Amino acid sequence: MTDGDDELWPDPKSRWLRWLRRDQNRTAEQLKPLTDQMSAITNKAIVAWSKSRWWPEVRAENNKIGPNRILFFVVRIGEVFGAAAVPVFATAGTLTSGHAWGWVTVGVSLLVALLLAFDRVYRPGPRWRVAYESYHQLVDAAWSYLEPQIQTSAANEGSDVKFMQTVEQIIANQQRNYLQDIANLNTTPGVADGTTASSQVPGSVPDPNAD
Repeated sequence: MTDGDDELWPDPKSRWLRWLRRDQNRTAEQLKPLTDQMSAITNKAIVAWSKSRWWPEVRAENNKIGPNRILFFVVRIGEVFGAAAVPVFATAGTLTSGHAWGWVTVGVSLLVALLLAFDRVYRPGPRWRVAYESYHQLVDAAWSYLEPQIQTSAANEGSDVKFMQTVEQIIANQQRNYLQDIANLNTTPGVADGTTASSQVPGSVPDPNAD
């Protein structure tokens, strides 16, 4: 699935911290048996489709998990400690004649307000959850496709199509969850209730028997 690249993820030095890179590489090592088996499938149409459709989604969703998990805890811890500190600083200000505690109280209050606004607008918690669920669903779909597979064309025709349709449905659900839980937008009928028709699912499902 890497087209000869030495690593499963591109170099993220300009985007992520070193320890986040280690987390990605650890996930890459865990996924290597799966990606190797996907690349070894005899049906080359499925291999090509997986490289262009399934694998980019797996990588993209995994890259969202770590940063949003960190942001979620940083923001929530900041909100809790800030909210707890404001009354302490305010009380200290009333017991002293200086104005330093007053400015500290104002600064902490503004910081808490900014954290609350960021949490409300960016919503790292829902982003983390949506990415985590989509990533594991995509990986589980691939393992479910590979485990019972016997490399005979007649036996695999149905499973090939089912795998592609499952992946497309997971992607559609991810987009629906993003709109509902993060962007706070209503989704169209059929997508929201999981009854999306094949023509409505994002992406195309090629003929698995095509050359």
